[in-house]
Amino acid sequence: MMSFLILGSRALAEGFAAFWSGIMLVGLCIGGTMIMRRFHNSMAVGFFMGSIVAMSQMFFLLFLIYLGYKVDEGNAEGVANGLQELWMAIFALVQSLLLGSFAAILAAHRSEILEKPGGAVMEMVDDMHGNKPDDTAQQERK
Repeated sequence: MMSFLILGSRALAEGFAAFWSGIMLVGLCIGGTMIMRRFHNSMAVGFFMGSIVAMSQMFFLLFLIYLGYKVDEGNAEGVANGLQELWMAIFALVQSLLLGSFAAILAAHRSEILEKPGGAVMEMVDDMHGNKPDDTAQQERK
């Protein structure tokens, strides 16, 4: 939402950076949802973790860029005080910290997300024999 406001009122480069970061965030949300729901292999989870870290770094760089824009506007005479750039810099810093902390949490708990080796094969064998997971546990107790 803020990227459209920036796109209409600022220079092309600043608007493109805001719009591109919004598009990348939507792409990360869609891709992350797909990976967390369907693809639990190490390649997909590793790719997701890497893209989260890259997005965190991108938002940290955007924080520095927007802070630089604010300083430049503060040095120029007869220009607004740069309140919009300050808000965008704060938003980018918060987003960077949130993505970085999510990447750290995901890295700490990635073993719980990954499929256990052989688990899918055992489920397939149980389905072929008509056993449910509860049935196999009850058979082992007998």
